Amino acid sequence: MHGMNPLALSPAEFRRLAAEIAELSAEYLAQLPTRAIFPATSGVDCERLFALDLPENGLGPSALTALREVMNHSRAQNGRFFGYVQGPGEPIAALGDLFIYASTEIHMAVPKAAAMLGIGRENLRYIPCDDAYRMIPAELERAIVADKAQGLTPIAVVASAGTVNTGAVDPFPEISRIARAHGTWLHVDGAYGGLAAIAAPEKCKGLELVDSLAIDPHKWLYQPLDCGCLLYRDLDMARQTFKYTGTYAKQLSSDPIEGFAFFEESMELSRRCRALKLWLSLRYHGLERFRAAIRRDLQHAQQLARAIDAEPALERLAPVELSAVCFRHRISESASGEQRNAFNLQLLKRLILRGKVYLSNAELRGKFCLRACIVNHMTTDADIETVVREVLETAREISESSP
Repeated sequence: MHGMNPLALSPAEFRRLAAEIAELSAEYLAQLPTRAIFPATSGVDCERLFALDLPENGLGPSALTALREVMNHSRAQNGRFFGYVQGPGEPIAALGDLFIYASTEIHMAVPKAAAMLGIGRENLRYIPCDDAYRMIPAELERAIVADKAQGLTPIAVVASAGTVNTGAVDPFPEISRIARAHGTWLHVDGAYGGLAAIAAPEKCKGLELVDSLAIDPHKWLYQPLDCGCLLYRDLDMARQTFKYTGTYAKQLSSDPIEGFAFFEESMELSRRCRALKLWLSLRYHGLERFRAAIRRDLQHAQQLARAIDAEPALERLAPVELSAVCFRHRISESASGEQRNAFNLQLLKRLILRGKVYLSNAELRGKFCLRACIVNHMTTDADIETVVREVLETAREISESSP
């Protein structure tokens, strides 16, 4: 057994919290016309408000008390706000020869980013992976050396902390050594698995060596969409890269904190405060409950892997490093690869239509897989037990209905 859901919230408690926030929001709307457009605050005051150490043990409902202070430090965008080209919100609708290197298992966002940057997808070098679907450092170095010999310029290496297919974690210490030796930027796509480091740091050894790290709290911190985060080792580098401000948006404040513009650290200009929900959630539950929830997901993935390994009709197709489990139905010992691919595709479609378990798919070296990715704090041992049972029952249905 893997214990109780550490992030559990009863429907009654959720209604009470939602009512409290709704009441505070209604109060703000009622006061909006009379509020000062620029609050009596300073950068130091705002930094103090959010710079409190996150609690290891959650504050529970008292975490919401800080929202009133957040509201009082916020700019009131009422009918007298005429700055910028920005609506107030409506309550009901609340570079040629440069080369990038990434493994063959990299997320599709990376080639898209290469295209958006103007580097081009054709200048993205795919590095082979080992049997555990991790980038092979020796192959990375070989590719960089070969390109430099041709007069090309390696600009960045993108490694993975949890590939989308199998949850593989690339060997960061070795990759970092190669990147530094060749003067390339090392970015890690940790959107899925990077947050495993707060619960199982041994799974992400060397993560502290990278230049930048992307994580998605809307994945493994269980936040509502959308909530992404980009961390830099050298913050000045980010500001040098993105700082470009027209005179119409130039900060007039001499306060080094209040005068800071978030758009000088990212591509986005206008954006809402996505961090607020994460801040509130971490304060309410505490870090330890999130660590416990992630560990529980990791344990559930191992539970599913053991169940698959114990069933002769099923075959696991990749190691389970984090919480992604890839497997397939064998059909029979004599079935060809093509027959197994076709059968498992049919199995997945029918499984989803049965409505009891939802799996996705992956393709690993030409093999069509059923893929379970466990990043849900509501998942129970019983839910995991349902997976193999449903897969076998669906396979029997298909076999019985075949001529």
